[in-house]
Order: sequence, then structure tokens, then C-alpha cells
Amino acid sequence: LAEHGVNYDLFSRALDEQLPVPADIAVLPRPLVGYIGTLQDWFDQELIEFLAHSNPDWTFVLLGKPTVDLARITRLPNVHFLGRRPYEDLPAYCRQFSVGLIPYILNAHMAYQNPLPRFEYLAAGAPGVATAIPELIDHGDLCRVARTYEEFEAATADAIRRNAATDRRARSDAMRSETWVARVEGICRHVMRIKSR
Repeated sequence: LAEHGVNYDLFSRALDEQLPVPADIAVLPRPLVGYIGTLQDWFDQELIEFLAHSNPDWTFVLLGKPTVDLARITRLPNVHFLGRRPYEDLPAYCRQFSVGLIPYILNAHMAYQNPLPRFEYLAAGAPGVATAIPELIDHGDLCRVARTYEEFEAATADAIRRNAATDRRARSDAMRSETWVARVEGICRHVMRIKSR
């Protein structure tokens, strides 16, 4: 299995204390609970609604292209849909996230997914919280996995608390060897090993 890689050089810029705060989130109340990715039918709006109602002091920031109607959650006062943003700007948003979410509905499609945002959040230093996608279950040391809405809420609250600069640096450092270049080199090693037979 060749997993996703991550553009580590780009996303690790989120550790830079001088990185400007994006204007569209500068005035939003903290903590910021963020999501980056396509908002498709597997994005669990019911989970976001549950979290937003239960935690009115959390601000939810959603970035990405929607392919479904988001009215159910964007009507909530603490949920902000910002649409797509340039790829090179994403580290500035991640730096402001107290936690990055992977709130996907568990279905047959998700059984075979390895979500790219996990690598991006972590490279940026942000803790990740995800629903129990099979590919993420064994990565619980870096990305918390939850099986119920209540577990997801508790994991998010805990991630918000564990957000010191040293924690963010450790998460980012753990992604140094997970680059796209490293993935290609790994594939090439396997190809050459087989070729040498």
C-alpha cells in the first residue's frame, strides 16, 4: 500500500509565528475547529450540527468545494463556510485551527479511504479528530478516532486542550518522512527490487 503523501514544506509553514492570520477568520471567536476538503455526501453534516449545538463557544470553519446543500449547518451562528481557498494559503488557516476535523460518514465508500487532510493537519501541527475510518484506526496516536458523536465531541475537546506549541511541533515533525517524494521513492524501491529478480 502506498498511502498519501503530504507537501510537508508547504504545510509546515503553519509553525511560523509570523504567518499572517487570514482576514476572513481574524475576528472569529476561538477556538477554531476547522475542516479542509471537499464537502460531499459523505461529509457528516449531522455530526457538525450536533457539535455546534452542544458547543456554542466553538467556532467551526469549513474550507472547500461543496457538492451538496450545506444550509443545514451554515444557518448555525457558529458555523462559517468560507468556500475554496488557494492551496498555498491553507497553512495560514491550519495555523489558526485548534483542531482539524475529518467528519466522514462511515459507509462502504469510506471503508477504502485514506483521507489526505490527516497528513495536512498534522504537518501543520494541528491535532486531528476523525470518525472511525478503517485506514485511520491504527493512527490514533496522532489522529484521534471516534466511533460515536459523543466520543467525537470528547476527542475534539481534548485536542483543543492539548494544543501547546511543543505539541504542534511534535505532530509536524512526525510528518517529515511522509512526503510525496518519499512515497515515490518507496514505490521505486519496490519496482527495482522486483525488476532485479
